[in-house]
Amino acid sequence: MDGERVPDSFASHVLVVSESVDTNDEIGVHNDVLSAILDRSDTIDLWADADLVGDEYPDVAASLREAFERIEKGRYRGALPDCRSALDALLATEGVYRFVGLERLDARVDDQLLARYVPDHSKFRIDATAAEGLDAELRRTLADAEAGILPARTLAEWSSDGIQYELRPPSLCTDRSCWGLTGVTAVRLDDADRRIELNWAEPSGVLQRAADLLFPDSPRAFAFDDEAAYRDAADAFELIAKRLEIPVERASA
Repeated sequence: MDGERVPDSFASHVLVVSESVDTNDEIGVHNDVLSAILDRSDTIDLWADADLVGDEYPDVAASLREAFERIEKGRYRGALPDCRSALDALLATEGVYRFVGLERLDARVDDQLLARYVPDHSKFRIDATAAEGLDAELRRTLADAEAGILPARTLAEWSSDGIQYELRPPSLCTDRSCWGLTGVTAVRLDDADRRIELNWAEPSGVLQRAADLLFPDSPRAFAFDDEAAYRDAADAFELIAKRLEIPVERASA
């Protein structure tokens, strides 16, 4: 059972949290989703810096070492439900201890990878088909959050102004750049003109502003020659908007 060798293609879904959600609330969303996943898991592989966690949370670090088997430096394995209390304590830590002290978590059931979580990159992959009822439970968990689980597959492909686009959660991509769907703040659909417009959150932080100088601006409008391609893209954006609670405007006929 080697988590390192399992590609992200194992996932049926990805967790996407809107950029409008602040850091503390995002951690809450992650923890709520993890709770539903852990309820259906039997084994946890954990990559963690117990020494770092111990600087601020010595009791948490001690419980990790006690509840988990050390596989190699920085990697631990635990059986559920025995390790649940120690894991919940780690997930309740804050700041660098939560995002860096916990480097990665793989949850399994019957030797099948159920979820992979890398908090420092907000990377959350889920195989909702691996446990009965998980998909429905996660939707209930996220019903009141600006977050959702989205299919981890290509939802639509189209060409606009000579550029080929692929809408594959958690991103919208061309052959040169990708933009996270977390940044979409509104969608406008014009069925008559076969046109889709997107509003994006303004960049924040020095690193984000620097990235915007190096890479093209987020695409804001797409014109479609083909009705089927427009309908596929419109349906995909409507699904994303519904899951992330993004407003959708329809052009008047």
